[in-house]
Amino acid sequence: MTKRTSSSIAARFSVAVAALMFASCGIEAAEQSAARSPAEELAEKFAEPAANLAKQAQADVDTARQKSDEARKTVEAKKIAAQKRAEEKAAKEAAIAKAAAQAKADEAEMLAQARAEAEQRRAAMETARAEHETAASQQEQINLATERKAQEAAAKAYEAQKLAARQAEEKLIAEAKAQEAERTRIAEEKKQVEIKAAEARREAEARAVAEAKAQEAERTRITEENKQVEIKAAEARREAEARAVAEAKAKEAERERLAEAQRLADMKALEAKREAEAKVLAERLRAAEIAREAKAAADAARQVAAQPASAPLAVAAPIAPARPPAIETVEALATPGTSSQRVAILLIMEPGKKGIRRFDKSADPVLCVTDGCYISEGADQAARFLSRARALGIGNTWGNRAGACKHSLGCTFREIDLVAAGGFVQPVDMKVMVHDRREPQTVRGDSDCRIESGQLSCRRPIVANGYLMWVVPEALARRAGAAALDAAVQSGLPQSTSAGLGR
Repeated sequence: MTKRTSSSIAARFSVAVAALMFASCGIEAAEQSAARSPAEELAEKFAEPAANLAKQAQADVDTARQKSDEARKTVEAKKIAAQKRAEEKAAKEAAIAKAAAQAKADEAEMLAQARAEAEQRRAAMETARAEHETAASQQEQINLATERKAQEAAAKAYEAQKLAARQAEEKLIAEAKAQEAERTRIAEEKKQVEIKAAEARREAEARAVAEAKAQEAERTRITEENKQVEIKAAEARREAEARAVAEAKAKEAERERLAEAQRLADMKALEAKREAEAKVLAERLRAAEIAREAKAAADAARQVAAQPASAPLAVAAPIAPARPPAIETVEALATPGTSSQRVAILLIMEPGKKGIRRFDKSADPVLCVTDGCYISEGADQAARFLSRARALGIGNTWGNRAGACKHSLGCTFREIDLVAAGGFVQPVDMKVMVHDRREPQTVRGDSDCRIESGQLSCRRPIVANGYLMWVVPEALARRAGAAALDAAVQSGLPQSTSAGLGR
């Protein structure tokens, strides 16, 4: 059994040594091919299994060496144990021999025989030991021979692997050269294609730039033509607008001239009518006074005649003629051609609720009628009449605006001809962009006004949405005077406070 164990250990040791040599040769070949070309990579791929085999062989060699050392130690331990047993046995035998010699002489032969047997056994043991050593030597020689054979086989395998690796490397080099040549050819072809594509792109870009320039030139030409057309059209529009403005100004000037001439004619006719009415009234008053004086004289004569004859005659005191009562009201608007066809209009407006009027609680009131608008010149002068276009146009909006009533909620308009306007009136609060036109009214009569204790009051005011208005006959307004008119406006037209402003 010991011989089989030793032979197996030796065989494993030989194989491990051969693998180690093969691996060392493969590792050396791998180290020499450090440039890592394709062939070297292939060789390295073959060298990796060899390195693993070498590592395994090294491990087997170490294991075989360890087992060989253990076997030698076991043999030496057995030799020492056998020697000790032999020595012990010899000691025992010597003791037995001594005992036997002392006891019986006949036992000497047995002791000698025992010694002879011991010598034989010792010789046998020596012979066994010699044979064991001889066998171990032979086994060692066998192991060395096996190891040499394994080394030779490993060397042959390494040479064959080296040759295969060299052939594979040459093949890989050839393939790499072919691939490099193919890559060079493909790169050259790709370069030519890219050169042609770049040239095509440059040509296309040049064509696109030329087309863009042509289009830009065409757009510039069209733009310039359109610009010239627009300039000519704008000039034509400006000329037309200038002509239209000039014509409008001429028409407006003509209308104003005619209106002014008509107004002067109306004023002259009105003055003539007033003078005629004043003459008629003076004549009537003179005739009434003469009649009253004659009646008073007749009454005095009758009283004198009725007195007794014995009564002394008394001189009748002159009776002052009674003055006719003042006419304080006008029941209705006079018809055209009479002296009382004009009125004074007193206006109180509520501030607007839109735009700037939400913060500026004031107004710029003008009074519009059918064919124009009146702008106040104050409580002591006739209001100025303008056409609606001029009164509400941009010139007056940015100019005189509401005249004497600028930035005021109350206003007095004198000499308003409501008969010519058909009784139509509409207060307007002038603003910068869009004027605030209030609810229009059709006035059929005055506001039943009178003068009491030097103050003007009216019993039938016009109450509308956003304003309050008194219509005062112009004759009564002249008698009241500008101060009374202003006082009525400033006090908010007090006789109608119970009615309040419309909502």
